Amino acid sequence: MLSFQRQQEILQILKEQRTASVQELCQKLYASPSTIRRDLHQLEKQGLVKRNYGGVSLPDERSFEYPMQVRESRNLEAKEEIAQKALEFIRDGQTVFLDSSSTVLRLALRLREFPNLHIVTNGIDICQALADTSRKSAPTVYCCCGRLRDNARTLVGATACQYAASFHADLAVLSCRGLDRKAGSTEANEEERQVKRTFLEHADRRILLCDHSKIGKSYSCRTADLEDYDRIITDQPTQLGDGLRVKVVW
Repeated sequence: MLSFQRQQEILQILKEQRTASVQELCQKLYASPSTIRRDLHQLEKQGLVKRNYGGVSLPDERSFEYPMQVRESRNLEAKEEIAQKALEFIRDGQTVFLDSSSTVLRLALRLREFPNLHIVTNGIDICQALADTSRKSAPTVYCCCGRLRDNARTLVGATACQYAASFHADLAVLSCRGLDRKAGSTEANEEERQVKRTFLEHADRRILLCDHSKIGKSYSCRTADLEDYDRIITDQPTQLGDGLRVKVVW
């Protein structure tokens, strides 16, 4: 069995039972302990598993954030659908805050044809997506300075917030880790929450992009109430906004 196939089998086992010992994986995959340990080392480097004494487990999603390259591939069809709907709210000439999320990245890829758009973001991947030097006209992009978070390709910290606060935007477009009627939009990382909160506080209008897998979930860092957003755009029908002032679009 190739190492990639074996690593996928390890992830499937962990998906079914959350934890496993090295000995158990050896027996199930007919591999030596040294081979399994090498696989676990590679998976841990990618942020996909958490090794412990004698075994491995899946990370606790309430306090763990998967690397950007992993998040980009999750629910991709839903994110594309949401990004297309969000495009209706973008007008050339606006100043727009974009957070560093993989969902907002799908929208950013559609903004290359807006030559008079001014974009402020803390996302490294969003900056790269819009840095197409072959185009004669493209959006003007401002990247927040700050500390680069491990595995996240995002800039955070007091410096990032101060830079973002020096702008006033027509629109802030954000995503979240979890969205719940009572808790609102939430994050697992406090520094990420601070930057998003700064974007919200310095924008005239606020749009949240959230695929169905995040609805009904909440994390430790609370960003905003549902009614702090003008629109919530998702990919499946939901009663999340019933009775509230926020309009939910799907």
